[in-house]
Amino acid sequence: MIFGICGIIGLAMHSYTWNWAALVLGHSELHVNGSDTRLVDNSNSSWLPKTQHTSTVNKNINWFPKVQRPSTTDKNFSWFPSNKRKTKPRTSVISTTQKTTKTTSVIKNKTDKTKETSYVHSNDDTFYLATNIISGVGLGNLIYLYASLVGLANSRNMTVALQANHRLRQIFHLEAKVLPDANIFKKFKRVTSEKCCMYDETFLEMPRNRNYTIDNLLQSWKYFSHVESNIRHQLRFKDHIKSVAEKRIRGFREKYQLKSPGEITLIGVHIRRGNKDSEVARKSGNYVAPPEYIRNAMAYYVSRFSNCVFVVCSDTMTWVKKHIKTNSGMELISETNSPEVDMAILSLCNHTIMTVGTFGWWGGYLAGGTVLYYKNPYDEKDQFWSKVFNKADYYPPHWIPLL
Repeated sequence: MIFGICGIIGLAMHSYTWNWAALVLGHSELHVNGSDTRLVDNSNSSWLPKTQHTSTVNKNINWFPKVQRPSTTDKNFSWFPSNKRKTKPRTSVISTTQKTTKTTSVIKNKTDKTKETSYVHSNDDTFYLATNIISGVGLGNLIYLYASLVGLANSRNMTVALQANHRLRQIFHLEAKVLPDANIFKKFKRVTSEKCCMYDETFLEMPRNRNYTIDNLLQSWKYFSHVESNIRHQLRFKDHIKSVAEKRIRGFREKYQLKSPGEITLIGVHIRRGNKDSEVARKSGNYVAPPEYIRNAMAYYVSRFSNCVFVVCSDTMTWVKKHIKTNSGMELISETNSPEVDMAILSLCNHTIMTVGTFGWWGGYLAGGTVLYYKNPYDEKDQFWSKVFNKADYYPPHWIPLL
């Protein structure tokens, strides 16, 4: 019995000594507090520690990673690159499932009240490229800007996002992501450039760590030359527009086929005058194409193709009727058409004569074939135009300048 008592006392002393040694030597068990989680931004390989939080959302944060965290959000929370710590790459800061989840964010409004807005966001680390220019400009400007966004987004591995009410969505088969709440775009970082009709390479330097909205017109074929097939695929007119244009084109071909055997060559002609044909416009360095240019362009095609028929669209048809004559066939498109129907008609022609402006530019681009353009659309000595317009950036190199 004495030996049994001694054994129990010895065992107790041994246990006490072991625990004391473990504490001294640092072998105690480590318990991690659940609130001490960390976020990893896979695109930037940076760690973001979770810290004290407040009840409002940082105005610069647009998308919130779906991770375990406290119920409030740090107002200084932001994504930033860090070279101090390298981590094992993780698939995404957001759940990697392929399904789409509904995320709710709280946005502070001007009256200090909060309102909840819901939007659908795919479970990946997608960053968006968008624009706030959806009205107040012509159809050609909108197309040029969209095509440039597609090209830039492709170069930066981003996704083009559009408002639900964007005009082009009613005209073409676009593949951009539609974000239903327009307020979301107000949270994007705004970027701009003064070089509207020049290729600005600084857009390629945008860090791919946030969402952006471009607030100026982009008008250079160089932004999207590497995705031309994709642009043409998206810029297919919807059926209600396409059917009207095809009917007109079919009628033209049948009419002139009866007069002249052989293949009919349709040349789309867009004559832009309107507000560019004014004293104010001329003083600001804008030029319109004179009648001599259009006659020379028509002669160019007549000398190279048989059975030419000129399909003319214009914003000033009275001027066209007065100044443009030809011995070949000529069809004047009614000014009562919608702009998208006119552009669809131009796109179905074999070749193009454009004067000035982006509407005729896109008529020529979508049609393919040979494109002639007026060589002097602006005053090259004007300081403003020399800073914002570069012909080599604006016109594709295979298009032909003419006076």
